Amino acid sequence: PELDQIVFASDRLEADDLWTVRPDGSEMTRLTRHTGAPYFIEPSWSPDGFWVVFEADRPVAGGGLRGEIWKVRADGTGLTALTSDPAFDDRQPNWSPTGERILFQRHRPGEEDWDLYTIRPDGSGLARVTTTPSSDTDASFSPDGRWIVYSSDFGGLPVPNIFVVPVSGGTPVRVTWNGVNEDGAPSFSPDGRWIAFESHPGQDEDTPSSLWRIAAPAVTGFTWPRWARTARLAGMAFEPEMSDAEIDAKLDRAVADGVSVLVVDGPTGWSYTAWTREDEFAASVALFRDRVAPRAHARGLHVVLYVTSLELVCGQCVTSGIDPSAEHPGWLQVDRQGRPVQLTGVEGVFWLEPGDVDAWMAPESAYGRFYLDRIRELAGAGVDGLWVDVAYYLNALGPLEDLWPSTDPGTAAAFAADTGHATVPAKNWQDPAWRQWIRWRERSIANFVRRVAAVAHAIDPDLAVFTENWGMDSNFVTQYAQDPLDFLADPGVATAHELEPVDQDDRGMLDATLDQWRSYALMVRFAAASDRGRPPWVLTYAGGVDDSLREAALHLAEGACFYEARGPEMLDDTTGSRPLVFPWLAANIGLAAESVPLADVALWYSPRTRDFVDGERSGDDKFDTAGTAYLAAYRGAGRALLEAGVPFDIVTGHGTPAGLGRYRWLVLPGVACLSDTEAAAIRRFVAEGGRLAGTGEVGTLDQWGRPRSTPALAGLEVAPLTAVESDLVTTGLDPADRGVLLVRVREGR
Repeated sequence: PELDQIVFASDRLEADDLWTVRPDGSEMTRLTRHTGAPYFIEPSWSPDGFWVVFEADRPVAGGGLRGEIWKVRADGTGLTALTSDPAFDDRQPNWSPTGERILFQRHRPGEEDWDLYTIRPDGSGLARVTTTPSSDTDASFSPDGRWIVYSSDFGGLPVPNIFVVPVSGGTPVRVTWNGVNEDGAPSFSPDGRWIAFESHPGQDEDTPSSLWRIAAPAVTGFTWPRWARTARLAGMAFEPEMSDAEIDAKLDRAVADGVSVLVVDGPTGWSYTAWTREDEFAASVALFRDRVAPRAHARGLHVVLYVTSLELVCGQCVTSGIDPSAEHPGWLQVDRQGRPVQLTGVEGVFWLEPGDVDAWMAPESAYGRFYLDRIRELAGAGVDGLWVDVAYYLNALGPLEDLWPSTDPGTAAAFAADTGHATVPAKNWQDPAWRQWIRWRERSIANFVRRVAAVAHAIDPDLAVFTENWGMDSNFVTQYAQDPLDFLADPGVATAHELEPVDQDDRGMLDATLDQWRSYALMVRFAAASDRGRPPWVLTYAGGVDDSLREAALHLAEGACFYEARGPEMLDDTTGSRPLVFPWLAANIGLAAESVPLADVALWYSPRTRDFVDGERSGDDKFDTAGTAYLAAYRGAGRALLEAGVPFDIVTGHGTPAGLGRYRWLVLPGVACLSDTEAAAIRRFVAEGGRLAGTGEVGTLDQWGRPRSTPALAGLEVAPLTAVESDLVTTGLDPADRGVLLVRVREGR
């Protein structure tokens, strides 16, 4: 986790305690302090790094040990026993990827069989996963949290093999087939494609083990369908009052335009009453399930249902007297002044009409549970995917600004439980507690989206789940708390990016400067990088047919799917370019969707530098970097590489970067924040022959924005940006031949 520390158990002093250490071996710190029993072992970080769960073993009469499951905060406070029933022996806890459940193995002392259980981090909600007569041990979660991998002798095997089982229980699926070796300690790879495990002959634990990997069974992974990777996107709105003829006419228009994936909106895309009134919600589900989806599928269209999440608009409720904050006072986000985030009379916001009430809901409140129940019904409506919008903590809209929500009781309690802070801190960018709050908000939104995806996939495992993000690479991400990079390790969630052009309302990119076009290209490239391994969808708006064609070509070049709209609306509004651009995309999208990167230069993007150096400083829109330090440096470096014609990929400092070894150059523009793990990866890159280029301060802060006594990359040569060159462009080939070569390489010829 972002604590950038390893947690381990040691008996180096008077008791088996938990310790932490940095990856370079420095800052050895004792986390727990006690003497004698219980013995603290088998620690595991929570996904957000705020807690450690571990096994506490007590001696029992007659010899042996009995385990309990405990937890403690990362600062050593909050030591709590989660299980303590003397009738059971509980061992080897592990957190789920969302942090909502803890997995462990249990048996009754004296019995041979072990079963797998999960429990909530507060000790409630005990649930049994496996019930078979077998010894089920060494369990851990898949990256999407839907599966558990474990070692078992299920079926009377002479030695344990590797199995997987749904987190809700069910029939185990055997992964390894070995009647001689004992296979144990399995773990999924971060992308969910592989399972690593140890194996040794026989049942003698002292026999040397070897490490193996095996492909995860197909049932455990979400495989993104080709229709999502090659999508030609447009949006249309439907209402229950529409006639069948009106629905047919809209769908026929989409087919004629060459649309392959239709983003379908309805009352659940915005309406407070459509979500909270049973009759309206049922009518919306029936509309999608019985009338729109079957007709669209009959025409060869794929249907992705657009749904709002944390913003509910109560249409004309000023007149009707419906007040969301009065009906559900515990649901709403609350700003740092203690005011519910609910607006009326907002002007200049195109999706709000005079008389509307705009209510913003808190995902950590009771609304979060209500919303998941509704998602279960929508996931069964026969659609192919969900587009989940406005999963944000609202920072500014209309007359409200500088909100930094939410301080509602549910959110404050969740923040306190994770961090130990009794209250949400006051805004102070120099205060470590405030920076912790900033990062916690991002994790809260990411976990909310993960819960939505998990619930949807439990109903329909093939459902494609997207969450919309309009912040792109700017620090609007910091302000509104949804970071697309938080989903890099989630194969079952992709981001649908909204890239507002220079003029969303009218002229799109028609009046854009060349530098603004380069920034546009850089944002599309960032979108593709943040959706690594998943289909990158980018919604944008154009000022006319020619403008739309230029945008579509750029999306294709950057490997992103094109969502065509005129603006400012994403629905039922087109420039008229679709009959031209969509057939062309259909013929060429494979070059983008199925190619591999060739670049030997990487541009490093640092989300923590964005959060803690730029903070709340931002321009008027995503093209304006005035007042920013990091974003200006990053965009400047990206535009310079584009202008120089240097092919490059965007890599992220979010977690440990993988695959740096294939690059010749790593560009670090103003990357002040580096964790020890990131710094170690960069040092390995240089040790293996890679070169660094950069601008401004690099590695002067850690991942929480705290000053380092010595820069993380001290002693390494950092060249100026002008030194960067690429073997892909410094070639003896004639310029006319280079494009031919690249096309042939991409096509596998």
